[in-house]
Amino acid sequence: MSDNFIDSLSSEEKAVFLKSLIFMIKIDGKIDDAERQMAHDLVSIYKLENCGDILKNIGSKEELLSEILRTVKDRKKAILLIRELLIIAHIDEDFDEKEMQFIKEVAQKLNIDDRLVLELNQLILDYKLWQFKMEKILEA
Repeated sequence: MSDNFIDSLSSEEKAVFLKSLIFMIKIDGKIDDAERQMAHDLVSIYKLENCGDILKNIGSKEELLSEILRTVKDRKKAILLIRELLIIAHIDEDFDEKEMQFIKEVAQKLNIDDRLVLELNQLILDYKLWQFKMEKILEA
């Protein structure tokens, strides 16, 4: 989440991105310290005035999927949402099947091919491996 794509989102898109990401954090029923910190960071990053109300009213998975479909119309933004969901799924080092299922459902709603989801997932894994190797190099 290092780029500035958030600035290009409308307030409705920001709300649905934030709801989706928080839903992802909570989906496996376990919230560890890294996820808790990420949730806090997301609230700061998305800068929504009614953030408290948004987070209290995420709704069911079906309601959220419908809201995603209604709100995210641009293909690039749809791909960015999938990318962000994948990043959140990997944040706790425990990529749960429920997380992947939700990502696949979002991708399906947004007409994003499963192969692209897998490719994005692999890019994230490659980046995490690169970070790990870089840390090892710097420690030497």
